[in-house]
Amino acid sequence: MLNAGPYFTFTPAVSFLAACKTKEEVDRLWSKFSAGGSVLMELDEYPFSERYGWLQDRYGLSWQIMAAGSRKIRQRIAPTLMFAGAVAGKAEEAMNHYASIFENARVGDIDRYGKNEEPDKEGTVKHAAFILDGVESLRWIRPAPATPPSTRRFPSS
Repeated sequence: MLNAGPYFTFTPAVSFLAACKTKEEVDRLWSKFSAGGSVLMELDEYPFSERYGWLQDRYGLSWQIMAAGSRKIRQRIAPTLMFAGAVAGKAEEAMNHYASIFENARVGDIDRYGKNEEPDKEGTVKHAAFILDGVESLRWIRPAPATPPSTRRFPSS
């Protein structure tokens, strides 16, 4: 664990995605993590998941809890980075940079924004995976444009 003292604080730009097999598992985790925390996106049904919610736990760590539905769960817990605000649209640049630094690293599957998915630019990364030594080590995300603006919260810096 890093200890940067007052120089580091958690923000929703870095979070953990917990992939669950059932909606009941989502609800159980949501109940545990939300105690003493704050909701960033309500636990609900969204176009990308029948049960999803995003919160900060009582320690300030951000969690995205999602029912995987019929998708195969390749990794139960995956760290995620969000590129929003001033760095929106730069996820691919960052992924390629990190893939060039680490041995046995590569960019995995990329899901891109299509036409009319504002506010994001067509072709930019919606979701992607970073593979390090054969393990999906990191997810790169950008909140779906369908997310109501009132529930989107981004770090100020």
